This record gives sequence, C-alpha cells and structure tokens, in this order.
Amino acid sequence: MESIIGTKDFGFEMAERMTEVNVEVTSELGYGYGKIDAPIIEDSEARERAEQLKKYLVPVDDFAPRGCIDGRKVLQTMAGHESVIGPKLAGGNTTSALVAMELSDFFQDDKSALEHFARSAWLLERKNKPIRFHTDSTNYQNIEDALAMFTAELDEPMSLEDFTQLVDKTDFEKLLGRRELKTGCGALDGLPRSIANLSRVPLEFVDDDTGDKTYETDDEVVERLSFIEAGSRMMEDDFNAETFQSQVDRATKLVESGHFDGWSSIKVALILEKVLRSLDSTDSVLDRYEVLENDHHGFHGHTEWGVAANKIPGMTIDSTRYARETGLQVFAPDIWLADIDSAALASGPNQTTQQKVLAQGMKANQVATYVMLGNGSQRAILLS
Repeated sequence: MESIIGTKDFGFEMAERMTEVNVEVTSELGYGYGKIDAPIIEDSEARERAEQLKKYLVPVDDFAPRGCIDGRKVLQTMAGHESVIGPKLAGGNTTSALVAMELSDFFQDDKSALEHFARSAWLLERKNKPIRFHTDSTNYQNIEDALAMFTAELDEPMSLEDFTQLVDKTDFEKLLGRRELKTGCGALDGLPRSIANLSRVPLEFVDDDTGDKTYETDDEVVERLSFIEAGSRMMEDDFNAETFQSQVDRATKLVESGHFDGWSSIKVALILEKVLRSLDSTDSVLDRYEVLENDHHGFHGHTEWGVAANKIPGMTIDSTRYARETGLQVFAPDIWLADIDSAALASGPNQTTQQKVLAQGMKANQVATYVMLGNGSQRAILLS
C-alpha cells in the first residue's frame, strides 16, 4: 500500500534542497539494553546507507498527524484507509510531549499519568498538532476489543475527565482475559521505562528464561544517564545541562512515587477516542492508529540498523518506502518537530523558557526510548 505524501508549498525545489542535506554517521552506539539487534556492517557501508536516506526525505504537511519513529512498514490505518505521511517522534508527538511535560512538572497536580495524557492529547489536538499512534499486525485486536467493550461508556454524555477516571480504574486484562495487553508500539507501551531511563533509580532486569532479577550498579546508572545526556546534546543545539539535571531529578521522583504504575497503552486508545469526540473531530481513534507489519523477522519485525535523527524542518523520512525498496529499517525521529509542538504547549509569562525546557525533554525522550529498544548495535545518523 503506497503512502500518501501531504501537499504543501515549502518555497523550494526538492532537488535543490536535497543537495543541501548534511549527513553524519557514527560507529555503533555501544549502549542499549533492548532486544532490537542490527547486523555488523563496515563503516563504508554505513556511510553509503546513510547517504541513501536523502532519497527518502519527503515534505510533510503542517497538519499531518504526528506518528512514531518505528522503522517497520505501514500497512494501513485501523480504519482500513491509506496512511498520510507525517512527522515522527518516539511513540508519536503525544508520548514524547507527555514525557517532557512530566519531566518539567507541567501539570503541577497529583492526578494520574493517564489523566495527564488526556490533558496533553486534548491540548495538542486543540492546537492542530494531530496525534497519531500505531499498533502492529499482531496486536491491533487488543485495541479493537477494548473499544468494543467500552462502546456504551463512550456514547454516554460524560466529561473527558470523568471518562478518563473510569478508564483509569478499569482492569482490561481481567475483563479481556489476557495478560500484558500491549499495542505493539514499544515507545508507548514502555513509556514508564523511558521515564525510568531518565532517573537515578537503578533499573531492574528480569531474565526471560529463569525469572531472576538483577539491578544496575551505581556506575551503570551513571553510564546510562551519561549516554542519554550525550545523545540529547547531539539533538539539541541549545542544550542546557542544568535543565537536564532538573529533569533527571523529576524523573527520579516520578519513579519513586510510582506515578506511572497504572500506565496502560490500551487505555490510551480509549481516552484518545474520547478526546477526539470532545473536540468534534471527524476522525475516530481508528483513523489515528496505523497498523505496522510484524513479519516476525528480528524482534517483533524490527531490524532497524540505525537511528536517523532528522533536523531538517518540514521533512521526514518515508520509512515505509525505504523499508519496501531497500529491505532496511531505521528509527526516524524528526527532531525539529519537538521545537514546533513544544511551542504549541508552552504558555504564560515564561512561555519562551517553558518551550525550550519542553523541547529538550522531548528530544531526551528519543534517546531514552532508544535505550530500552536497541541493544547498542545501531548507528546514529544525523541529517541536517
């Protein structure tokens, strides 16, 4: 299924713009505890692959939904339609925005993580920064079944706040008789782990075979945070070390307080449907979920060889066409999008400062997400 490219006059010739793209590529990143593995390749091949990405840069419409960095092929939306190409951040714009908002204590209340998600989603939608998530060909049924179970509740004249609280306290795993309900988006499913990656709390690891638990040492905590800080510096031209340390402090408090203990990506889908209805959107949540292909190669269909951080405004990598034509995958965060969407969220007398803090938090989440997905065998590619 071919992707549809949004139409917008950016005032430049595509060929001219492509000649201006600067490409940098690193050696293997060497850090990450995830299960997505990239084959070993020579530096020359990595450089050739990185240069090839220029061919797959395409313009995106200002109002296109903001999706995830996942490198797998998009099949269609859950509504059965072709998917419009849009810019990308880890887990979609709302996931990265929520992480940044939590790290800056944006909400300044004691409400739950899902209630905060509802507010962030409503704000972004109201500011015409459309939300997009994804599932995959092995997990979409979880979302469909949860929506079907809550049809009556969605139709009731209930406020977004009341609906979110109802969803928050519902045990869908028990109701559906399934364990570990997931959507198939590692960034969204694992959002609490991204926050933990940004904290000083030693991470827990469970052996898949034995169930044995191990914990990070103090030195390993420092190594993790140093890696995330270094990656954030690469993405942020105006990186603020004091802001980063403040966000690490905040992440530590969030983990220690158990703020994300009730997080559920399935519940997110229900809340998004309510958000769209509350704003009289012509879209349903099924229009906002892409179905990605899990071909069972690699880890759940993931074979990303690199992380292509794109800093060129108004452009994104057509990941589906890239995967189809080359047989390769990359994570493809559009770093410039963090600056755009954080500006839509910032307000008040300290709006400029707040925007910078939110943008830096969104960029840090790209690295924190990689740490839990990749195993360090990937390379970083910077497009500017």
